[in-house]
Amino acid sequence: SIAAQESATISLQTPYIAATCKLARCERTGDVLSVPAGTEIEFRIIDTNEIEAIVWSLGDGIKQYELSFPYKYFAPGSYTVTATVYYANSGRAKTSMTVHVIAAPPAASNGLVNWLDRLISAVIGAIVGYISK
Repeated sequence: SIAAQESATISLQTPYIAATCKLARCERTGDVLSVPAGTEIEFRIIDTNEIEAIVWSLGDGIKQYELSFPYKYFAPGSYTVTATVYYANSGRAKTSMTVHVIAAPPAASNGLVNWLDRLISAVIGAIVGYISK
């Protein structure tokens, strides 16, 4: 059931950033967070003191500029997530983590819904792959 799947919280943390997944299907192995495709990950800065700006590079060509935000990867693969933090005192810190996206398990629903899910994931994955080239 969905409630059972949402019972676990898996986090990966570096000195400056954290990524959290709230599904039991997410796993952490060393410095890698593994999630099924389409799973929401919450990225955030751990210490926001004196931050002027931040640039997140999500490894798929997408950039974010918020202190924290949710994000979903739809195409399987490994993504290096890098955050560059700019401080008020002109200092800068840069850190990275790896998110490994695996093919999502089939949903326990009817065949048409499964087919549409796979089609949408494939189309989004193709678009993301084209954009990141």
